[in-house]
Amino acid sequence: MEHKDYRLAAVMYTDICGFSRMLEKNEQETLEMLSFHNKLIYEKAKKHNGTVIKSIGDAFLVDFKNTFDAVKCAIEIQHELGAFNSSKQGEKLVLRIGIHLGDIYFFETDALGEGINIASRLQSLAKPGRICISREVYSMVSNKIDVRIIPLGRVDLKNITRDIFAYEIIPETSMIYPDAEAGEERRERETSAGTPEPPQEPLSFRDIKEIVVREFKDAGRRIKEENLTQRFRTYPRHGQFSGPGIHLDNVLGKLSSKGFAVKQDHT
Repeated sequence: MEHKDYRLAAVMYTDICGFSRMLEKNEQETLEMLSFHNKLIYEKAKKHNGTVIKSIGDAFLVDFKNTFDAVKCAIEIQHELGAFNSSKQGEKLVLRIGIHLGDIYFFETDALGEGINIASRLQSLAKPGRICISREVYSMVSNKIDVRIIPLGRVDLKNITRDIFAYEIIPETSMIYPDAEAGEERRERETSAGTPEPPQEPLSFRDIKEIVVREFKDAGRRIKEENLTQRFRTYPRHGQFSGPGIHLDNVLGKLSSKGFAVKQDHT
């Protein structure tokens, strides 16, 4: 099979949480929600210049020409689903989304490449109702979108040997969903995807430094402390850095002394 194109692409991979369980519980209602879901994916992809490469059951693979369109599309999808679920009793339609930027082989009705595998694995890392993006995507859109983004640090992805750093986008209007998958179905998903849940413990100084240094290299300039304070605002201020008891002021001081961060100029 000969490919027709090979290029850099922003790839979005989506999957409905607990779909098999939903189908077994109420087939008719689930199929109706699937129809709504499919229509939503196609509409939003078209709006943001995306192309649906293929759909497999409840999962979609969508190609975009740039990362901004891919992320905006994903955020709008989660917003729409949040509104849909807030007005609905009973079973919710909950989506996980993963986005990565990488080289892809395109065929007539399919696409292959490590970039797709990474997008799929990132999708399985996302919490219900959220979007997980790679560092490659984050570096392109972090200063272009006004939305909360949580750094997840380095993540282990099945069959991916190189280091992958991930971030999780939390759409402002998304509902707070319980984990939609449980029991055997969830275990099967984790086994097949080979991806652990996002780490719940705070990032270490080393993890934060790796994130900042990478962005410093990508941007070619020092990162403003004001931006770092906002991003890592869940960490306590004022005090001494002491392992798990991380204090943000001390971390910023260390990063500034090494030339990776700079105070905001208010003059």
